[in-house]
Amino acid sequence: MQGISIHQAKARLTELVRLAEEGQDIVITRHGRPVAMIRALSQGQPPVGGTRKKPGLPCLDKLPSPESLDLIGPFLAERE
Repeated sequence: MQGISIHQAKARLTELVRLAEEGQDIVITRHGRPVAMIRALSQGQPPVGGTRKKPGLPCLDKLPSPESLDLIGPFLAERE
């Protein structure tokens, strides 16, 4: 397990993600104390909180497409 400060992690994020993909666990520290970890996801493992629908929010595929909304028409009608 490799440890790195938040400041260094911000500057080297791409490299740290590559190392995680290669199987290394990267521990992020703040003032020398571990606070977070970068770790590769297992094959087939969903991202944390990434695939569940949030209750009470409309499903995006049910929303109208931007092309179907006439947002400019009412403004143009006022100008005539």
